Amino acid sequence: MKLRISHKTTYSYDAPVVYGLQKVRLTPISDHQQTVVDWHIAIEGGTQEFEFEDQYGNRCVLVQAHDGASEISLTVSGNVQTHKTDGVYGKIYGVIPLWHFRQDTTRTNAGPRVSRLSKRITNPAGDLAELHALCADIRNEVPYTQAVTDVTTTAEEALTRGGGVCQDHADIYRRPAPCRHGVPLCQWLPDDGRQSRSRCHSCMGRGAYRGVWLGRF
Repeated sequence: MKLRISHKTTYSYDAPVVYGLQKVRLTPISDHQQTVVDWHIAIEGGTQEFEFEDQYGNRCVLVQAHDGASEISLTVSGNVQTHKTDGVYGKIYGVIPLWHFRQDTTRTNAGPRVSRLSKRITNPAGDLAELHALCADIRNEVPYTQAVTDVTTTAEEALTRGGGVCQDHADIYRRPAPCRHGVPLCQWLPDDGRQSRSRCHSCMGRGAYRGVWLGRF
C-alpha cells in the first residue's frame, strides 16, 4: 500500500519561551514492513538542532524554540510504501531487554475488571490464537467510541465506562497478555512528552499500537 502522509502538531505556551528544547519523534523508519520513500519536517517557531536515535530505535529530532516564541508548529509529510506481513514483524534485535516491556504502568495496573478479562482467556489453540481472542474480547467490552476517555484514563476506567479508543484498547491489552502468557509487549502512544513510542509501530498516526513477542516466530 502506498501512503501519502501529512500531519501537523502545534504547541501553544501560556507565556513566551525564554529557552526550550523538545525531542520530536515524528519520523518513521524503513524496515521489512515498510519503506519510507521520502520524509520532511517543517518547523515554525523553532530550529532543528540535530537528529539522533533513541534507545528504542526511534529517529528523534531535537528542536530548540525561538527566543520569545509563544507557539511551535511541526508539519511532517512524506510517502511510505507498506509491505504485506500479516501483522508479523519478525525478529527484532535491539538493546532493550525483553523484561523491560513487561513492566506495569499506572495506566495498566490490573483492577477487578481487567483481572476478570484475563481469566476468560482459555483458548487452547496456542498463544497466537489466545492473543487474537483477547483482542476480540477487548473490542466487545470496549467498543471504539470517541470522547469517552482521555489521555489520563486507565485500563480499568475504560472497561468501567464501556467505551474508548485505540489507546485504551492498547492499555487494556497490556495487562492480561503478560499475566497469562509472559510475553513482552511494546507500545506506541501519541508523543505527549510522557512516553516514547516503540520501534514496533509502523508509521505516523494518531492512535496506539501493541506488539507482542512470541518466541517461536
